[in-house]
Amino acid sequence: MTIDRILVAVSFSERSVDALRKAARLAANRDATITLLHVVEPVKRRSIRRLSSQQALLRARIAHATRELARYAGEIAARDRLPVDFRVETGEKVTSITRACKDADVLFIGGTGMSRLAAAFATTTAERLIGRCGIPVLVVNSPQQMPYARALVTVSDSYRSVAAVSAAARLWPDAELTLFHALDNRQEQVMRIADVPLRVVQDQHARRTARGLKYLKDLAARAQV
Repeated sequence: MTIDRILVAVSFSERSVDALRKAARLAANRDATITLLHVVEPVKRRSIRRLSSQQALLRARIAHATRELARYAGEIAARDRLPVDFRVETGEKVTSITRACKDADVLFIGGTGMSRLAAAFATTTAERLIGRCGIPVLVVNSPQQMPYARALVTVSDSYRSVAAVSAAARLWPDAELTLFHALDNRQEQVMRIADVPLRVVQDQHARRTARGLKYLKDLAARAQV
């Protein structure tokens, strides 16, 4: 699968700017187009009760985001000689990004800076997008200057997994890639409930595991890693 259209969800956090840098590097390697997207959500502050004040704050946020995206786009276009598009949308963040994913081959997004304790009680935007976007999602969680020794790539039976593995290999050529594919064990659970002999269940599990390993090896070969 080719990577011709790269989408970057930009929140202007340190991690999202790092995701933007990595997306630009991949786009330069692949001669791909890159689109920067920032979503401005409706004003939810209870302290701002007047509708006119809410609308004024929303317009100010849109203007600020437009200026910042234009600056980033200009820097990328000048440095890497890439076709860069950018846009600011208003609405619910996950819904807007999911809709934009339909016109892209891969999505870059910065990770969250919340603590482990907070993360245990909240679902991040990246986690919600992974379950809804039909394209590979690359989540950048580390600062730009940090070396990358290991990279975990979760894959599924989708043909788009090849693009995810290929992108990870190009972004972190010196890192050790680990491909992770989760097997659905519900069929084996049903077999146990139905009192199928344990040996049969174990044989079924072994065959599925062998097929999964073969799939990962074939996937790595197709992604040329």
